[in-house]
Amino acid sequence: MAAEKDDKTEPATQRRREEVREKGQVAKSREVASVAILAAAVVYFYFFTGATGESVARMTRHFFQAASVRLETPDDFLSLLIIAVESAAWALLPLLGFVAVFSVLAHVVQFGLLFAPEALAPKMSRMNPLEGLKRLVGKQGWMDLFKSLGKVALVGYVGYLTVSEAWPGLPKLSQTPPAEILAFLLDFATKIIVRSTMVLLFLAAVDYAFQRYAFEQNIKMSKDEVKQEYKQREGDPLVKARVRQVQRDMSRRRMMAAVPKADVIITNPTHYAVAVLYVRGEMEAPMVVAKGRGFIAQRIREIAEEHGVPQIENKPLARGLYRAVQIGQAIPAEFYKAVAEILAYVYTLKREAA
Repeated sequence: MAAEKDDKTEPATQRRREEVREKGQVAKSREVASVAILAAAVVYFYFFTGATGESVARMTRHFFQAASVRLETPDDFLSLLIIAVESAAWALLPLLGFVAVFSVLAHVVQFGLLFAPEALAPKMSRMNPLEGLKRLVGKQGWMDLFKSLGKVALVGYVGYLTVSEAWPGLPKLSQTPPAEILAFLLDFATKIIVRSTMVLLFLAAVDYAFQRYAFEQNIKMSKDEVKQEYKQREGDPLVKARVRQVQRDMSRRRMMAAVPKADVIITNPTHYAVAVLYVRGEMEAPMVVAKGRGFIAQRIREIAEEHGVPQIENKPLARGLYRAVQIGQAIPAEFYKAVAEILAYVYTLKREAA
């Protein structure tokens, strides 16, 4: 297993990232989600302390009023229950809304919007107690325990510092009006919550960086995997080369089959050969039906000789047509005069031979 991991030295390709993402495997930190929930509670109580206090006071008032009233019928109990649920809902629904929004944002910030049906599918390994025990006492379990102890220690230290800061003022509370005591306690609680949130936010950032690094290491690929993926995406280079070779051979055979139909072969005479065809009334200009250099030029000349196609040596014209005109294209106007003179000469030879 270790040797297999050592082989995975290449960064994950985009396709590999998409595959693991479809399985729900992304870089994520549970600490980010946890601190997001705490931040949601802090923001909620900062903006909705008054509304929450009113809801709690209303619910408390109704309960005290109910304590002095005899609850004799089911309707009496139902009325009290409705009042309690309504008061609790007004107090808790905004908080739950904040928690939901912050939780979603925590996930979106980490890995964007993600819907992975494959990750939701039931797996036997998840229901196996032994697998769960392995995760609990394995490397990841010990790391989670270490992180939890670290969080408790840091948050406890922050609480200790905050208490130490407020300690000198505690003896004075016995001579302080209730309103000021409440303000002191609210300030004390706010400091602990805000400072703890900042510490947890820092820990979440560190944990996310570590989780991202671990994720990148986990999805690395071996050189063979990268090559195989390239072959699957682009096709096997050997197969593609073979296909191109077959296509070239077919094109060459079609070209050679057109040589006997040509009116003339214009040669270099040894390096280039260009076969020209002109059908009066069907073509606006003469057309190149075959061309080649080196061995291909030699083969064109051999086929032309076998079928009695005239061969005319004109070095500049042969090179010019070879470079400027593709097979199946009409010759450009700049070659009209030179080609017309050669065709006229060839037609004269054919008439004399006839």
